[in-house]
Amino acid sequence: MKIFHLSFTSLLYLLGVGLAVNCPSMVFSAQVFENAVISNQANQTIDVVKFSDATLTVGGVTNASAIATSGLSVRFNSLSPFICTVSVGNKIKAVATGTCLVVARQSGNANYKPAPQVISSITVTKGNQAIGTINFSPALLEIAGTTTLNAITTSKLPVSFRSTTPNTCAVLGRTATPVATGICSVMATQDGNANYQAATPKNKSIAIGKSNQTIDGIIFTPSTLTVDGTTTASATTTSNLSVTFNSTTPSICTVSGSVVSSIASGTCTIAANQPGDSNWNPALPAVQNITVAGSAIVTIQPGPSDGIDTWITSVYYGGGSLGVSYNDLIRVGGWGDSYYGLIMFNLDDAPSSVEKAEIQLYARNNDGDAHTSMSLDLVTSPWVEDSVTFNTAPSYSYVSTIPAPVTGSWYVVDITNIYRNWKNGAIANYGIQLRPDETWNYWSTFYSSDYADDPTLRPKLVLTIGH
Repeated sequence: MKIFHLSFTSLLYLLGVGLAVNCPSMVFSAQVFENAVISNQANQTIDVVKFSDATLTVGGVTNASAIATSGLSVRFNSLSPFICTVSVGNKIKAVATGTCLVVARQSGNANYKPAPQVISSITVTKGNQAIGTINFSPALLEIAGTTTLNAITTSKLPVSFRSTTPNTCAVLGRTATPVATGICSVMATQDGNANYQAATPKNKSIAIGKSNQTIDGIIFTPSTLTVDGTTTASATTTSNLSVTFNSTTPSICTVSGSVVSSIASGTCTIAANQPGDSNWNPALPAVQNITVAGSAIVTIQPGPSDGIDTWITSVYYGGGSLGVSYNDLIRVGGWGDSYYGLIMFNLDDAPSSVEKAEIQLYARNNDGDAHTSMSLDLVTSPWVEDSVTFNTAPSYSYVSTIPAPVTGSWYVVDITNIYRNWKNGAIANYGIQLRPDETWNYWSTFYSSDYADDPTLRPKLVLTIGH
């Protein structure tokens, strides 16, 4: 503490009192606090906050302005940062719909006290958005391919795609898949949300061209082929279109549909073709070879001592007993009665595996009567050549109908499947039966194993064996 001694007159002068009096000197004590501050800052206020745009949409910007009575600059802050933000001093950017609250501040300086804050608001409404160009990746599209769709909106919201040409292409998610060649048109849409209006749809098209296709290798089933045999060709394409086949070696093999038939031994070459269609280009032909092996022929032609064949009749014939056999003939038909032929071969030494098995009978002159078509029957019970009669005839099951023979030629009966079943033990070998379709003055006559004038005309079993 410091003590000052002042005259009364001096004190009044210091206090600003102009007194012209002469008073005795008096002693006063004054306590003075060092560093005392006497404020002389002025007050200031901020007027109303104004916005450069009266309306504000999401994504938009407006400028805020306000004037302080001090002339000092005003700064702004957002009181609703999820609705709007403030950047670069006074730029108000809308980020969501709602009420945007902005506070104006002036913090003062050495001459002015801080100004009272001023709060103002502006309503933020939904913003507009636009869809950019639709891009295809890849930019070229074929029937067998796909392309990825992409487009960006100004709102950064995701875009949905759909096909406006469903007969040409389909769209799932962002992938466009061709259905047929032509023009594929795609529409991009964005339906908006709480902050953005729906965007105007954007369309774009891409041409779909034909695709190339290939033919897979030709497969033969079975994989081996012998002379006079058949095999089936098959092949697939990447387009799933059907394939046609042709032989490029017609002297060795021929093709009907997918069935390859061999004519001679050698190399059979088959070509597969696919000509394309409105969506696919023609495929390059596929070529495959298959070797045709030569065949061995085994002929079993028994004579009187080992042949087993006869015919039976439903009435007495030629004065003989019921079921008499004329030793050198086999008759099938009838003159109002019925004649059945029975034929059996001993297969003990016959090969087990054959490509083909045929019974061949030589048709003799028929004395002017017409030949008849016949039923081929599988005999299913035993019989004895010398004692069988119509009344003791063996049981049988129908196999197929076969045509009438031609006089003076070999009559061929295909028994391939029957023969294979005989040899593999699936059925017992009791031979076959020929049963007439017509019995009124129709009959067919064949030489039997007892025919002596020309042994080469006796019945024979001809077996084709592949190498």
